[in-house]
Amino acid sequence: MTDQTLNAIERLALVKQERMAAQLSKRYGKEKRFRFFGMASIVIGLTFLAVLLGTIFTAGFSTFFSSEIKLTIHYDAAVLGISDLNDEDQVRLADWSQLVKKALKTRFPEVSGRSQSRQLNGLASSISIYTLKDRLLANPALMGTTEDVWLMADDEVDAYMKGQVDPSVPEIERRFNDFQIGLVDQLVASGEMKKSFNTTFFTNGDSREPEQA
Repeated sequence: MTDQTLNAIERLALVKQERMAAQLSKRYGKEKRFRFFGMASIVIGLTFLAVLLGTIFTAGFSTFFSSEIKLTIHYDAAVLGISDLNDEDQVRLADWSQLVKKALKTRFPEVSGRSQSRQLNGLASSISIYTLKDRLLANPALMGTTEDVWLMADDEVDAYMKGQVDPSVPEIERRFNDFQIGLVDQLVASGEMKKSFNTTFFTNGDSREPEQA
C-alpha cells in the first residue's frame, strides 16, 4: 500500500471522526436545550401554580375567620313553648329564634319600631338558633337558666367586620345601613363582637346561608 493511499485513508478517517464529533456535539446541544426548556417549563408551571394558590389564599383568607356576637340567652320554656325536651314535636315546633330576638332586645332596649327591630334581629345569623337548640338538648339543665353564648353573626355584619363595607359610601348604596353599623360598633367597643377561627368552614357541609357557605 502506497503512502498516498495511506494518507487518503487517514484523511477519510479524520473526516469521519470530525463528522461524528460534530454529530455528537449537535446531539449534546439538543439534549442541553431539551433539558433547559424542560426545566424552564417546570419552573414556569410551578410559578403560575404558586401565583394561583397565593391569589386564592389571599383572596379567600378572610373566609378562615367568622364574626361572632355574644348574647345573654335566657332559656325560657314559656318562650320556646316546650314543657318536655324529650318530646320531639315540641322541640321541632319550638320558636328558637325568640331566644335570640329577646337577647338582642335586652342588649339594646332603646331600639324601637318594627323597622329598627328587624334590623337589630338581623345582626345574628339565622343558623344561631341551631347552636342554642344543640346546647339545650345536650344539657337540659340549662332550661330556665341564663348564660352568655357566642353566636355566629349575619353575613352583612361579617362583611363589615372584615372591612368589606365602606361606611363612607352613601347609605342608599349599601345593604348594611348606618343604624346597623352603629349597633355593631357598640358591640365591638364593649367586647361583645369578635372575629374567630371559622371551624364550621371545615366541619360543616354546603349551606344556603352566606356566612356558613
